[in-house]
Amino acid sequence: MNPLKIILISITIGLSGLLSCSSPETADQKPVVSSSRQTTTAVTISEAQFRETGIQLGPPDTLILGETIQATGKLEAPPDHWATVSAPMGGFVRSARLVEGDFVRKKQALAVLEHPDYIKLQQEYLQAIARSRFEKQELDRQTELDRAEVGARRKLQQSTAEYETTKALLASLEAQLAQLHIPLENLRSGTISRTIPLLAPISGYVDKVNLRLGQYVGTTDALVEIVNKDHLYLELRVFENDIRHIHEGQSVRFTTSQQQTVEMLAKVYRVGQAFDAQTKTVLVHANLLPNQSGRLFAGSYIRATILADPRQVTALPDDALLREGKRTFVYVRQSDSPAGTHRFQLIEVKSGISQNNRTEVTLPPTVKPGSIVRQGAYFISAERAKMAG
Repeated sequence: MNPLKIILISITIGLSGLLSCSSPETADQKPVVSSSRQTTTAVTISEAQFRETGIQLGPPDTLILGETIQATGKLEAPPDHWATVSAPMGGFVRSARLVEGDFVRKKQALAVLEHPDYIKLQQEYLQAIARSRFEKQELDRQTELDRAEVGARRKLQQSTAEYETTKALLASLEAQLAQLHIPLENLRSGTISRTIPLLAPISGYVDKVNLRLGQYVGTTDALVEIVNKDHLYLELRVFENDIRHIHEGQSVRFTTSQQQTVEMLAKVYRVGQAFDAQTKTVLVHANLLPNQSGRLFAGSYIRATILADPRQVTALPDDALLREGKRTFVYVRQSDSPAGTHRFQLIEVKSGISQNNRTEVTLPPTVKPGSIVRQGAYFISAERAKMAG
């Protein structure tokens, strides 16, 4: 037989023998895939790493959270806290030192106006006073004559009518002078003023100024606008599908276009009863909480969140939570950590509603609240990934 064929037959027989000797159990065994990435739940770091990465531990926060309703609107002031100042009588601006943003008090002079008509009105008042005195004396004389049946009754009636007419004129002139803020006592003593002050009707901040030296202003010109911010309120528009969830006393969180990162608080105090068919909304009014109107402006656009079903919950910052699918975890430092190290265990928690970068959590009863990682969970997760390979 050919030696080459003998060698090939020998190799074939040997391989067959080896295959026949393989156990069934070994042949059926499937490759094992490492699941260390999924099963690694404990991470140990050094004290230096703990300090350098700024890991912070602490218990959850106790907050008031609830189902939310989004709304938009604007800041408004009540009608008696928003004033437009006009001249009571046309005149020329003699002085004005106002700028937008100034705070003014009620009855503070905003500007000074000047016009010859102011002088003429005071002159007419003084003349009416003199005429009234004369007519009063004439009426008294005619009354005495009538009693003595000497004078004609017609003259008494005429004197009475003239006196009453002048008396009505005086009352009218005094009312006009009062509108011009001219002191009547000084005027009766003979002091005539060439100017009148333009006084603030309310205390508040100057919103608009339309005054220039030498400018003629009429009674219909809006010269100054003043807003009192002590009673600013939110005027919100809530869609019809959400309005049934709105009630008086609910908390409102809102931001303005000027302070988008600063959240402020208000409370619902009135739910409107009129439906706007065009916008499909209902007006909701909310009062600001105290000491929050300092940097707010009437007319500002706002975005608001209404807490429709508030309740007290325990919550953690979103940065403290790890989410894997629909599951939520936190890191908890273990009390049995070796000296000079910190050992953290990944613990599953039940999460709820989320608001303002906070999420409601329910912790297992075995977790010590003060051992929860509130800041630095990202670094611990990175170390966990390294361990898992």
